[in-house]
Amino acid sequence: MYTEEFLRMLTDRGLIDERGLVEGSLPGLAFPDSVQALIAARLDALGSTQKALLQDASVVGKVFWRGTLEQLRPDRDQDLAALLSSLERRDFIRREGSSLIKGDQQFTFKHGLIREVAYLTLPREERRRCHEITAKYLEEVQLPAGDADASLAYHFREGGDPRNAIRYLLAAAEVAGRGWAKARAVTLYTQALELVPEDDPELRKSIVKKQAVATVASFHIRDVERDRRREQPAVDD
Repeated sequence: MYTEEFLRMLTDRGLIDERGLVEGSLPGLAFPDSVQALIAARLDALGSTQKALLQDASVVGKVFWRGTLEQLRPDRDQDLAALLSSLERRDFIRREGSSLIKGDQQFTFKHGLIREVAYLTLPREERRRCHEITAKYLEEVQLPAGDADASLAYHFREGGDPRNAIRYLLAAAEVAGRGWAKARAVTLYTQALELVPEDDPELRKSIVKKQAVATVASFHIRDVERDRRREQPAVDD
């Protein structure tokens, strides 16, 4: 990935053309010491509006939607479609052919590290504001249950709303627990417990019970899978 991002940086600076041929002089060029530093250098080379758009998108997640970007910064002074197209051309993001939100264009970061670096460059208070807006938007468009519940919980938690975060964590855990993802359910219940206030012992007690049931079920599934692996050679014979 380092080589790929380094070549992209050279292309961004006009030192390599579309055919991959060197256009300028490379001597004296600084070599960032990590992929993250390379990506940060590419972000810094963007215009302020382009960089701000990537930062907004990073709050939404690896996958994001045009509608969320419109909500995050309704006073954006440049055409959003043009900005997204320019970031596509620079290979920061990709437009997807289908979308979880009907009628809303879905995008994804080309690499998770691009999203991570962009997110870390955003001030904490601005992150909180963007998480809060994203949570409300995704709640309104009603994404499919399960992973969407976990995503909403994440945004509500980071947006400073632990009550709603707990609600969606429990919903996500219920969905996971109904299938084979018992270990996932245990993790979600654990995350919910971390957010329960000390003055609500009844809620804590309720979640602990559900967590215990999911834990026992996850051990059972583990035993079933282990027995199945042991029996597999005999079936093959």
